[in-house]
Amino acid sequence: MHRTKQRNVCNGWKADDRNALNIRMDLLAHLVVAVLIQLLIARLYGSWMAGAAAASAWAISREVTQAEYRWIELYGGGRRANLPWWGGFDMRVWLKIDPWLDWLVPTLLVFAIALLVRKALEALTSH
Repeated sequence: MHRTKQRNVCNGWKADDRNALNIRMDLLAHLVVAVLIQLLIARLYGSWMAGAAAASAWAISREVTQAEYRWIELYGGGRRANLPWWGGFDMRVWLKIDPWLDWLVPTLLVFAIALLVRKALEALTSH
């Protein structure tokens, strides 16, 4: 029992608190990468919406790939060869909230940025 308690508490953080902190840090990292992708595409091609599309494609494809790995571990016997084409879209591997947040929040952010930039540019050119 002492080992279990010691394992669940590390440096004053309970395991759940550390997991929540990791989720927040992962989400923050996803947001930063998505905005950087958007900025790069907007700079190269002059389209904030194209940047949002590219950043969203990155976030979504990354999470589908992670879902494929979860499927392989849970249902594929640890072998990638057992993964069906639809494995990454199997709802059984999307039961936790963090994979949803990892693609949905960056996608919403970059499209919001694109729309705000569009509105700002329209306001500047209408005067």
